[in-house]
Amino acid sequence: MKPRHQILFHQLDSYRSEVLLVLETITEDTANIIPSGFHNNIRWKLGHIYLDQFLWIEALTNEKSKELEPLQSWFGYGTSPPIFNEKTPSFEKLMK
Repeated sequence: MKPRHQILFHQLDSYRSEVLLVLETITEDTANIIPSGFHNNIRWKLGHIYLDQFLWIEALTNEKSKELEPLQSWFGYGTSPPIFNEKTPSFEKLMK
């Protein structure tokens, strides 16, 4: 039987792969549109998924990552695309 952390890593990898497959036809311009009635766009949602996966790994390994601080400031709970700046990862970069 696989250790629990290996199962979690496999689930995170599978989930990310499925999300990327669905989004592969989305353009940067489309990813930046905030639909009427929503607070966020596809770019924010993808960044939020990326951040959430890092948070799971951090919790599992008990290791802090300096990468999380800027990700939390752009994609954490309570944030939205109007706070994005030139340092915020592009949709293209988040897809890699």
